[in-house]
Amino acid sequence: MSIERLRITASKLLPYVREAARSSSNVVFIPPLEKRSMAGMITFHQAFRCLQEGRLVGQPVQNPRGDWELRLEYFSAGVLFRLRVVAVCDGARVRQLIVFPSGATHV
Repeated sequence: MSIERLRITASKLLPYVREAARSSSNVVFIPPLEKRSMAGMITFHQAFRCLQEGRLVGQPVQNPRGDWELRLEYFSAGVLFRLRVVAVCDGARVRQLIVFPSGATHV
């Protein structure tokens, strides 16, 4: 009898991403974010808000390494923030979030 590794499914991914985003030690920004906003760029705090409360855009896709790639967006104060996120999974938990900010759009 063999035991398969537990894995996160696409439909259950978002709660695990939110849980991992509770601690900044689990999140890596590429390129690194400034604490304060610069000309149309997203701030550190706005990015965390997007990770913790943003909505999933489209379907998550598993990359060749087995990690999940997803897009999140969050609307606040007339600005739409978008993030591209890679969730590095270790079995049934998200070990690290690698975030690629797409910027902010004033609506």
